[in-house]
Amino acid sequence: MAEYSTEIIKNLLAESERKTEQTTLLEAKHLEDIALESRLSIQVKQAEIDCKKAVKAAMKGEIDEVEANQKYSELNVLKNELEKVRQRLELAPQVKEELQKEISSLNDKIYFNRRRLCEDIEKTIVSELAANNKKIIEKLLAAHVATACGGYYPVNWQGLVASAFPAPSQPDIDAAIKKFKAEHDFW
Repeated sequence: MAEYSTEIIKNLLAESERKTEQTTLLEAKHLEDIALESRLSIQVKQAEIDCKKAVKAAMKGEIDEVEANQKYSELNVLKNELEKVRQRLELAPQVKEELQKEISSLNDKIYFNRRRLCEDIEKTIVSELAANNKKIIEKLLAAHVATACGGYYPVNWQGLVASAFPAPSQPDIDAAIKKFKAEHDFW
């Protein structure tokens, strides 16, 4: 059994969790940006009105040019902030799609590595059984021969093995799966 596979799976799982968390944070930020864009749009409209009033007031001599220029500066700051928010809103779906593709790729790699590791475990167990099965095979063979010598049509080998080792029940399989996952730290 290759220990590196377990580490690869753990790393891939951690990366997948991190990407999923990034996606969740992105979605939350996207909702915040939608609300912020709405507020900034209203503020920009109001700042444009205030700027026009300030220019008119400066033209009439009611305020000085510095105050009018201050309104322009405030308007430009709001417009710049609004532009940044709109740019994030525009890019958010693309970033989310990229993250989803990365998560999908990671999940494919996790599946592949889990499958490979499970195959390694299966091969190890089957090899152990094969190495220690001489007595079992001798007893099964004796049962097979006894059936044949007793005058009955000889059962096939698979049928004899199935009768000696019946298939486990679904609850037994479920319990074995739970135990396997608990024993192997790559789930």
